[in-house]
Amino acid sequence: MRLVLMVKPLRTIGEIPVVFWMMVFSLLPFGTCGVLFESVRWENLGWIPVGGLLYQGMVIAGLGFMVFSYLMKRYSPSVVASFNFVSPISGVLLSVWMLGESVTASIMIGVALVGAGLYLATGGRRE
Repeated sequence: MRLVLMVKPLRTIGEIPVVFWMMVFSLLPFGTCGVLFESVRWENLGWIPVGGLLYQGMVIAGLGFMVFSYLMKRYSPSVVASFNFVSPISGVLLSVWMLGESVTASIMIGVALVGAGLYLATGGRRE
């Protein structure tokens, strides 16, 4: 539902302001829930964990959402959403490349099935 509701603001306002305000407005509820339901270990607070959180929040999530929003502006939500299934494949490929994990037959079958599903979901065409 969020994808469908995002299309009109993205096309009229632009992806950067929409993603910026989504991130700003989500800080309060997620921060509150984090403090209420998670245990905070203040003794572990330092520059490295805070830097890691800022990097993940601003660079990884921010750029990821901006690219996703840019694609939503250009293509239909159903086509863009179907590519969320590429995330596990990229995770597997990165683990093979960076960690030296082995590629099994079941992984190859899974990658092929996800690829076939993407082809079917997008109708085998480019918009």
